[in-house]
Order: sequence, then C-alpha cells, then structure tokens
Amino acid sequence: MDFCVKQQSLYEQSNWVAITLLFLCGSTVALHIGKVPPALPELRQYWQLSLTQVSLIVSLYALLIAVFGTLLGQQVQRLGYVRFAVFGVGLIGIASLAGSQAPGFLWLLISRTAEGFGWIVAAISLPALLGAMSSQRDQPLVMGIWGSFVPVGTGAMLLLSPVLQSMGQWQLAWQVSGWVSLLAAAIILMLSRHQSDRLLSLTLSEHRPNSMDLRQPALWVISACFMLYSFQFTSVTSFIPSMLVETSAWSLPRTSQFVAIVVMSNLIGNIFAGVLLKRGVSSPPLLLTGAIGMGTGAMLLFIDSLWLELRLGAAFGFAIVGGLIPGTCFALLPRIASSAAAVGLLFGLMLQFIGVGQLLGPIILAASVEHSGNWQSAGYIALIVSFLGVLCSIKMGRYRL
Repeated sequence: MDFCVKQQSLYEQSNWVAITLLFLCGSTVALHIGKVPPALPELRQYWQLSLTQVSLIVSLYALLIAVFGTLLGQQVQRLGYVRFAVFGVGLIGIASLAGSQAPGFLWLLISRTAEGFGWIVAAISLPALLGAMSSQRDQPLVMGIWGSFVPVGTGAMLLLSPVLQSMGQWQLAWQVSGWVSLLAAAIILMLSRHQSDRLLSLTLSEHRPNSMDLRQPALWVISACFMLYSFQFTSVTSFIPSMLVETSAWSLPRTSQFVAIVVMSNLIGNIFAGVLLKRGVSSPPLLLTGAIGMGTGAMLLFIDSLWLELRLGAAFGFAIVGGLIPGTCFALLPRIASSAAAVGLLFGLMLQFIGVGQLLGPIILAASVEHSGNWQSAGYIALIVSFLGVLCSIKMGRYRL
C-alpha cells in the first residue's frame, strides 16, 4: 500500500520552495472561513437577517463537505489533481468577488456555495501536489504542515477582517480574500508548469477510482479521529468569545483577537506531529496525546471558577496539543493509498467526516450549554468526545502505522 511513497521516492530531495508556495496558496482558501465570523453582526444589520439565516453562511461549507467530499474526491482522482487545484482555488476567488457585489442574501448564499465547492476540490488536490514535491523522508513532515492550513488561514483572516471592515465594510474583506485566492491560483498554475515533470503523474489520472481503497478499516478509523477533532476544535473555538465575554471583563474585539491567535497556534502541533512521524514515531501515541490534550484543555477552559490565566493557557494547550491529530491524519493517508492517484479519494472521504464533525459540534455544544445554563457542561461534552478519540487511537494500534 506504499505505492504513493515509493513513486515519490524517485526524488531524493524535497523542493521546499514549491512546498512553501503550495502551503501558502492552500492557506488562502481558509481565508474564506475566517472572513465570516467578524462580518456576521454587520451582515445581520445590512440585510436585516435573523440569527438562523446568518448561521447558514457559517455552516454551509461544513454541509457541502459532509455531503460531497467523497464524490468530488472521485472526480479529482479521475480528471487529475493539478487542474483541480488551480480550478478550486480560482473558483473560490471568483465566487468571493461575486459575493462582495451581492444585491441580496440569496446571491450571497449562492456565492458561498460556489466557494464551498472550490474549497473541497482544492483541499483534496493540493495535498497530492505537496506529496509530489516531497521526498519519501520528508513526506510526513510536509503532510503534517499541510494539516495546519485551515487554522493558519482562518486565524490570519480573523485578525485582518476587523481592520478591513473598518475601511470598507464586509465587502472589502470579501474582495481582498478573493483577489488573494486568484493570485494563489495563478501561482499554482505557474508552479505546475515549471514542475511539470514532477507533477506529470498527477496531471491526468490513468486510474479509475478503486472502491477497495475506501474499504480499508484504517481509513475509517483515521477519518473518525479527524471527525472527533473537528467536532471539538470547531465548537470550542467558536464559543470562546461568547464564554469569555460572559465570564470575564474582556470585550468582544479582544476575545476575537485572542481566539485568532489560539487558532493559529494549532500550527505548532501539526508541525510537531510531522517531525515525530518523520523520526519514526508511530501514530497511535500522537493521536492519543492529542485526544487527551483537547479534552483536558477544553474542560479547564470552561470552568469559570478557575483563574483566568489558567483558562487562557488551557485554550492554547487545547489548540497546540490538538494539532497533533490533523498533522498525523494527513500524513497517514498517503501511506495507505493503493496508488498516487488514489490519495484524493481518501482525502475526500476524510473531508466528509470533517464536515460532519463541524456540523454537529457547535450544535451539540450550544444545546448542552443552553440546557444546563452554564459553560462547564461544554467541558463535559469535550471530555466525552475525547474519550471516543482515545478509543480510536487505541484502535489505530492494530494497523502499525
């Protein structure tokens, strides 16, 4: 099952310039996640929207990922990764620019739907390009770094969006992120032409989707680990601002900035996972540590009787230690793929699990807090999910990955 790794081992040296450019281009797709939360109050006022209506803008990506991940993974595998990488990132940019000119809420939702489809195919395609630019030895590290593209891009835009909105309302955030993604698509296109020999096998797949790839038990356990991670990370980071405003003297802008930094700190765990995997550490201990760290961090964060400094430190621990999970999961998929062309199909299934976690997490966490009337119940939910993550990590021990 190491065809992908063996094929890439023909190149003994990683092209770190290309890897860095691809990672930065991939991170631009996450800008379109981070641009939304700071804009929600303004969007509600701009079109007189209800809270339910604006929630559609937030949850639409997760819904599309949960429904179409595997299907789009099959199409990317069949038609080639390079063209879909360019198309996906470019589509996000065009849709974001179109959304900035939306005459009404329906048009904005349509543009967000187009962004969502672009996001999925870009997230499926770009890891394959990164793998082609990596040597066999460096591939775990590169995939671990790639696992942080969402927190890096999202966190950067969470910090930048309030500044852009103060200059040109929510439309300017949409326009800036759109143009940045179009620039990223152009860079990917130029890079693919410059590295055409190395990317030849990914330009047009000669392999039909292999259903046997999807029947591997290890794939489903890896995907379950990532689903539980996305459940926790999305829900906890989404509600930190509300929790801190209610339980401390912090203002909303200050809490939003804090959350952005917490989200971006997730990069540390992703990179650390890649480094450890590169040095031969097996995946189960990393997944186990990530699950325990997230549960413990979330529990401490939501106990409002603790010192604020301890709770803030717990938030960073939650994000940094939790980063071991996506860094590990992204690095494992190429190892179990039957061919280089099959990687996208596996990523598509894992993305589908991620979408389910992102959909259910905020809903269940919010319902538990509303039912109990205190934030500590959110910590209990996180502990339960972490326990399930521990079980999944123990299960991974059977596959010797």
